[in-house]
Amino acid sequence: MSSFRAFANLTATAAALFLAAAALAAAPPSGYQAELAAARAAMAKHQYGKARSDYARAAELPGSDSVLCYMGMAEADALRAKFSGSIKDCGRAERAAHSAARRAAALQLAGSAELRRGAYHQAVAVRRASLNQHLPDVPEKQIRAWLAQGERDFRAAEALAPNSAVLRFDLAVCLAREGQTAAADRQFRASLRLAPNGPAAAMARTDLADPDAALAYHAPEFRLRTDSGARLSTRGLEGKVVLLDFWGSWCPPCRETVGELRQIWQRYGRRGDFVILSIDSQEKRPAGQKFIAAHHMVWPQFWDGHAALEKAFGVHAYPTFILLDRQGVIRGWWTGEYGWRTGGFLDSVVQRWLRRKAG
Repeated sequence: MSSFRAFANLTATAAALFLAAAALAAAPPSGYQAELAAARAAMAKHQYGKARSDYARAAELPGSDSVLCYMGMAEADALRAKFSGSIKDCGRAERAAHSAARRAAALQLAGSAELRRGAYHQAVAVRRASLNQHLPDVPEKQIRAWLAQGERDFRAAEALAPNSAVLRFDLAVCLAREGQTAAADRQFRASLRLAPNGPAAAMARTDLADPDAALAYHAPEFRLRTDSGARLSTRGLEGKVVLLDFWGSWCPPCRETVGELRQIWQRYGRRGDFVILSIDSQEKRPAGQKFIAAHHMVWPQFWDGHAALEKAFGVHAYPTFILLDRQGVIRGWWTGEYGWRTGGFLDSVVQRWLRRKAG
């Protein structure tokens, strides 16, 4: 799954974290504060199911901020692609909100969930057609309905918060995915007028210059700490070409590709504009660590023990290699499902994208 340039969930997250921090600072420790802190910690660890449960328990405790909790629940569900649950919780947050700003935030998050759901299934359709993969089939009519509902949610939020540049940007992306190019351009321009140097400004300019950019399939937002302790995130990797390697030591084709990955890292790893990130899942951590050490896999490694990143990208087979360009757009997706062997192919693809300058 990819983020499709939707910033609504990031806005809601920032607001939620700010409100939570303010609540924790202003009030003595309580059962509610403890549950809220546990939910935030689980989110940071990508334990989205646990986070949702913690937020749900927090919402039922005395002194709770129910709007904050419902939005936290919605965000946790969206990040694990449980869009129906996310949208339901956004509705609960909107009904519980007593200010226009909070209602707008809930509606924006609901629109983002609808946009991400529609765009996710558009991406699945592209992958099904290009890779001949057996992936879930959703009728185009249903995808259009989800995007239309997302547009309605964004417009309702806009009526309550007309000066939100990020909201206008989200609405523009939704309109672009609906094929409403002229209306999308107007919203991109409105976003730029409201915040010429805001968080969405650079992408709005890119989308205006290249209308296809709004339809590009971007990597989902992620933040993680590698096995060596380094922090990596989608936004922090902007400007770099990134090769994601979903693997497991239990997977024979995965083991066969380690040598080529090592050569690629030796060739390009010191450039500063290239990263390999290997994501190990579906096995206990010690097994993967033992294999990593034995085979000198010295590039960044991440143990995806809860399969959060695997689910976010929609990985269904191993190994899966995903190439991101300098803007975080997914430019290549290759799976070991068909027993292919790289034979230098990955090296040539990485080299080609490294030759391309940012922008």
